[in-house]
Amino acid sequence: MKLFTASALVLALATPAFAETYHFDQSHTEIRFYYNHAGLTEQSGEWTAVSGTVEFDP
Repeated sequence: MKLFTASALVLALATPAFAETYHFDQSHTEIRFYYNHAGLTEQSGEWTAVSGTVEFDP
């Protein structure tokens, strides 16, 4: 009986895992980078026009 109850609970809570596709929000996305040049100064740069997607498949 415990095995049946446990199996029923697991099957009831199991959800199928499908890949999700996420799109970057262009108005809220930017890429910034910083690097140290020869240990003397820190340089920086950025890209503000970014687009793309990420597919997450657990």
